[in-house]
Amino acid sequence: MRQNSNLMNLYNTILSLNREHVKVSFPAEIGKGLVLQWRIKQGITITDWKMNYNRETLVRENSSLYFVNLYFCVKGEMCWEREKDRNEIEEGDMYLYRSKGELEVGYYEKEKNYEFISIKMPESIFMEIIMQYLDKREFKNVIYHINKGLKFSANHHINRILYSLREIPKNKGLASMYLEGKLYELIAVYLSNIIEKDRECYYSIKLISEDVDAINKAKNIIDNNLTNLPTVNELAKLVNINTSKLSQGFRMIFGVPVYTYGIKQRLEYAAYLLDTTNKNIGEIATLLGYTSMSHFSYAFKKQFGLLPKEYRKK
Repeated sequence: MRQNSNLMNLYNTILSLNREHVKVSFPAEIGKGLVLQWRIKQGITITDWKMNYNRETLVRENSSLYFVNLYFCVKGEMCWEREKDRNEIEEGDMYLYRSKGELEVGYYEKEKNYEFISIKMPESIFMEIIMQYLDKREFKNVIYHINKGLKFSANHHINRILYSLREIPKNKGLASMYLEGKLYELIAVYLSNIIEKDRECYYSIKLISEDVDAINKAKNIIDNNLTNLPTVNELAKLVNINTSKLSQGFRMIFGVPVYTYGIKQRLEYAAYLLDTTNKNIGEIATLLGYTSMSHFSYAFKKQFGLLPKEYRKK
């Protein structure tokens, strides 16, 4: 696998350009690809990568600055090394980590489609953002995870935000405002996942490991059955735990009741379908188990502040 000097020049150009918006197409000798990059305030960059190389390729990147990086694998998989760590994420995965100015090397196979979105924030800016909203224990836990590196699968809420990152307003000023808002939303959702993991560890001393496994399994069942949500009693039977322990343990670990979590995720999926499909609102409501359009519209507006038809038009 060889390093392509033309490719390195292209990457260096993309990463070094100090413009609000950059659009670069790959030259034919490298392969097929399109890179869109937006630079918002304080040195934060959001980059949308679509690539297909003519041959096996490695890409080297080395920065003298400290950054917090967030990667979302949209298609294919990503594999890269930094110092002695090897990181891999597949389609639908996300990875958050802190780069310390070390060399990073990415590996790409021949004639394979790759799509990912990367967000790069100066470490000082990331710290400034999260310090405003987290208590000391939460802050300490987040720092631990970004130093170690944290991977998990995107849920429907995050998929919806990712999709919206590709729907940028044409007005440059509005585009910057729009991206900044989406970035903050994305950070909030991502951090909530870290804090939930911490809460699970914090409270798991009151639950035996089998109970924690059962409660996590119940959450996965909900996530994979949003069109036909099981009741708490049904969930308890499916994961072999009593209803009371499931209800109390779920709220202890995830911060919300089982029913509330299921409804919230179901409405996130509804928003995702409104964003990404041409299904009419009635079809979506029926698909998600709502027998009343007014009930669906009321629940949707309560969560998102807009009726479904208003949300689709925005």
